[in-house]
Formats: sequence, C-alpha cells, structure tokens
Amino acid sequence: MKTDIPGNIVVVIRGEKHTYNIADLLEIDENNLSKEFASQAALFGFFATAQAEAEMEMEMASSAKDREYATADEYYRSELERKEKKYTEAVIRSSVIRDVDYVTAEQGFHIAEHNANMLKMIVKALGQRAEMLISLGAHLRAEADMTGMSIKTQANAAQEAREAILSKRKSGQV
Repeated sequence: MKTDIPGNIVVVIRGEKHTYNIADLLEIDENNLSKEFASQAALFGFFATAQAEAEMEMEMASSAKDREYATADEYYRSELERKEKKYTEAVIRSSVIRDVDYVTAEQGFHIAEHNANMLKMIVKALGQRAEMLISLGAHLRAEADMTGMSIKTQANAAQEAREAILSKRKSGQV
C-alpha cells in the first residue's frame, strides 16, 4: 500500500545527519506480507534505539544549556558588581539570555529536542504500521478460511482422505 506523503525527515544523531523518507518507511507491500512481517520488528527496533539515543542527546544538551546559563549568570553578576552598578534579577536574566554562548547552547538543545521528537513520531507511526500489519494478516486469514484456500483446511482435507482410505482398508472395501 503506497502512501503519498511528500518530503523527508532529517535528524542528526551523534553529529551524523540521517534523512528518512516517511512514505518509504511506512509503505506496506500487500503482495509480500511475509517480508513486511519479518522486517517490522527490526525496523521498529532500529528507530526506537535511535529515539533513545536522541533523547539522551537532548538531556545532555539540556544540561549543557543549564551549565551555560549558570556560567553567564555568574559572569554578569560579577561584572556588574565590579562596576559597582545596581542590578535586578531581570537585568541579569536579560543579559544571560542574550549571551552568545548561552544562545548557542539553547539552540543546540532545541535541535536535539527536534531530533528526539521526529524520531518519537516515526516510532509511533511504525507502531501503527505494526497494528495495520496485524489487521491485514487477520483479514487475509479470515478471507482464506472463507474461500477454503487455507493451508489448514487443505491439510485437514488430506488427513480426512487418509483416514477414509485407512478405514476402507480395515473394513476390506479396498
């Protein structure tokens, strides 16, 4: 089942850029469900692992941002005290959030957060894909049972034929 979703998702994990086409990831080849069932767990596992990695990077970026805030806060307080200027918490905060190093750390956090969120959405979509595969498999089994095309039905018919032949042999009819 080809999905018609434009665009790619780009994430950066450990400094390495990865581009994923969401339509390709979520596509289900109804003519080869065995392959789809076989690959679903690996696909889900790969992206769940990437999501965990991205979440770890986001937490590290958050800590780096907090450390940079504290460093800038300390610097601006000491600068203002050195100049013997009175200051308020708002003045310090204003100076910190404009500090170049803090802005860089904050941007790094937002990029890491974006990467984690993108991977979280891919994992969620792959979970829905798994549910769809389960549903398709159940539907095909039910359809096969209704039309008598089931391997189980054919195996039962073969067993019944064997039993009939054995029964006739025992009764001397064959």
